[in-house]
Amino acid sequence: MFLRKNSINKPKKEYDILSNISPQELNFIYCQGLIDKQIKKFIFRSCGDTGETIPNSNNTNTIAELDLLLINKIIITKQTKNKIIMLQLEKKQERLQSQSQKGIPDECLSDNRQYLQSRYFIFYLDLKNGERIELILNSYENFKKWINGISSILQSKSFHM
Repeated sequence: MFLRKNSINKPKKEYDILSNISPQELNFIYCQGLIDKQIKKFIFRSCGDTGETIPNSNNTNTIAELDLLLINKIIITKQTKNKIIMLQLEKKQERLQSQSQKGIPDECLSDNRQYLQSRYFIFYLDLKNGERIELILNSYENFKKWINGISSILQSKSFHM
């Protein structure tokens, strides 16, 4: 996962999933995201290129902590929504072809193949203090887990008590 924190006063260039630019070139930090045992905050820790946690000199590798009560809403980017639609169409096409049925016109998938070739899924955590946390995930499974997990936590009645 990649992380970048924005404030309202200093908007940064939005990451384009269709580009070949590495997220690090736009000041994203490669990290691992965890939730604390009390389910009150996310903890983001530095990672190496392989995803391994990197300890630093004072035995803490936390680069950011986010109080879950600060999250106002989740925003999924338009590009990520387009990519999800294309993934769903591709799966449907494969299913129909395996059943020897006529599927989605090839032009529909080929015109949007760029979305299927991109590696990333992006969403924002819009915070109550006006800041925004940008998260980039490199698999659909991880993206779904994060979106479903955050949504569940935010909708939990016990969380708001």
